[in-house]
Amino acid sequence: MTKENIQYHLKKLLQEGTVKRTTLSGGKEMPRGRPTYLYCLSQQSRQGNIPALADKLLELILNANPSLSSQPDFLNRLASSMFPFQPSSNQNQNLRQTIQRLNKHHYQASWEAHATGPYVYFRSCPYASIIKEHPELCLLDCDILALMLKSSVSQITKMDLENRKPPACTFLIKAE
Repeated sequence: MTKENIQYHLKKLLQEGTVKRTTLSGGKEMPRGRPTYLYCLSQQSRQGNIPALADKLLELILNANPSLSSQPDFLNRLASSMFPFQPSSNQNQNLRQTIQRLNKHHYQASWEAHATGPYVYFRSCPYASIIKEHPELCLLDCDILALMLKSSVSQITKMDLENRKPPACTFLIKAE
């Protein structure tokens, strides 16, 4: 990588809030010359014990009521509480707003126009650490998109988190 390429990517990570910059001196008086900076994960990027907590909470809820995970109403209520959204009548505007909101939650989402309808891509799975134990979370992603876009949604491809092939989960947004 070139120096410029590294600077570009660091700037993007700083803007997203993924990393933070600190000085090498740790607050002590700096020697003369250019300051030396260290980069580390920001507080918002540290997951802490959240994945383990989410896993156990889902496990407790679903064990208390085993049929709950297969009930569309449960995932739909969960999706609407996670992503409350009032869509406009313009689908392109809704798609842009949906992608922006999802990217704030680390989906690395994008969309493309296709003859059969828009495709939405998730290049990162925010549930990666617990998706094997809770595959119903893929259905939650469909519900989130359906609620935000007021359209029916079907998942076309599912990303294999081990080898990244395909490199994204792909969803087809069907016109209503």
